[in-house]
Amino acid sequence: MNSQLLNVWSSPLFWVALFAFAAVLLSGVWFTDVLSTRLEAYPLSLWLLQNLGVPFARVLAMAAFLLIGYPVIFGLATAPASLASVFSQVSGRSGRLVDIMFFVTILASVIPVLSRFHALSLPAAGIAGSALLMSWVQESMAGQPGIHYWPGLVGTAGIIGSAILAHALGIWGAEWLEADPEMPPQAATAVSVLQSLLILVPVLIYALFLGGQFAS
Repeated sequence: MNSQLLNVWSSPLFWVALFAFAAVLLSGVWFTDVLSTRLEAYPLSLWLLQNLGVPFARVLAMAAFLLIGYPVIFGLATAPASLASVFSQVSGRSGRLVDIMFFVTILASVIPVLSRFHALSLPAAGIAGSALLMSWVQESMAGQPGIHYWPGLVGTAGIIGSAILAHALGIWGAEWLEADPEMPPQAATAVSVLQSLLILVPVLIYALFLGGQFAS
């Protein structure tokens, strides 16, 4: 697994996907921050923005990462099927991908156990998106056997452990920012972006598990 991660990180396509993830994420953060200041007098609109708009922006960033990083982030040197062919087989798949990832994010945020660990919602969406995307890839390949979605105990432990680490970083960052009220707003953005980058690790672990079934 470590060698696979190193191969992914050494690929230029991975860094392009990472840049796209960060760009979409920062754009969403900036837009919601600007809009939040204009909606302070409208509590309902502000609540909708914070509880639906912000998660949706994060889901778009994750979707961009998955689609731009394919097939490299799945540990594949070449694509077993092009995304053009995958999405052209059934209309509306791109929208369905985002919709399901967004639904998983919202669902994870309201489940009592998971809602206490807010950083787990985006990895859950990324994992769901990876599974859905690769199921479509498998469907478009004649003779490709069905794929398995359970990564085993070791893989699951790695996924959960890295997601909890990202969550812990968010808590530490929040405490660090609260300890110094004069901290510039950019510091909060930096902590949020760093946490979001760590959130990609469990998604990568699961993506490599899925891609390994095609490589074999």
